[in-house]
Amino acid sequence: DTSRPEEKDDFDFMDEMASPRLPVRRLGESTPKGSAKKKTASFNGVLSTMLRHRRLEQQEINSSPKKTDSAAATANVKSQPS
Repeated sequence: DTSRPEEKDDFDFMDEMASPRLPVRRLGESTPKGSAKKKTASFNGVLSTMLRHRRLEQQEINSSPKKTDSAAATANVKSQPS
């Protein structure tokens, strides 16, 4: 019986276990790339966005006045000196 080669078990997977492949981080790359970066805003960008939204709101108000506000708007136009 000792001369017979050893039979492998069907459930012996220990020699075939593969570890998951993780991306290798290089030493010089300590900051995240792309969308992983933290989003920061500059103060000038915030102010310009606020100003742009204010202008858009004013354009919407001026281009389509509501019927209830139209009488008040025409009264304001008449009361202002030319």
